[in-house]
Amino acid sequence: MHKIDNDLSETAIIQFLVALIAPFMVAYGIGYFIRRSIKLIAFMFGMFFFIVGILWCAGVIDSFSRIQKWIEGTLETGYDKTQQLSNEIKKTVDKKQDRSASQMNMIIGISSFFTGLVFGIHGGTKKDRGLRIITD
Repeated sequence: MHKIDNDLSETAIIQFLVALIAPFMVAYGIGYFIRRSIKLIAFMFGMFFFIVGILWCAGVIDSFSRIQKWIEGTLETGYDKTQQLSNEIKKTVDKKQDRSASQMNMIIGISSFFTGLVFGIHGGTKKDRGLRIITD
């Protein structure tokens, strides 16, 4: 009986560590990518609007209604997919309501993800990499 309890606690420890570390690492990578590619993304948006402006001045585009409809369709699709995802997450949480350990792992995973995202986006200069310890 002691062997079963020991295996269960090892499994719980591994699940806790995975829920703590894996989302942080994934989000850190996403944040690092965003930080490194933000200039390219801004340049692409600028070029898009520059080209649209030139086409409008040349008379190729007579109305922005098509562009507006395309943007509205894209935003509507994104909103619908987000709602579907949140409904699926709610169903999963409702099924696991009696298991507080799994809810705790989800909360830890979500908070770890956002912490990693902040660390990845923030970055830092070479002289102040890592955690900062403030002393008086």
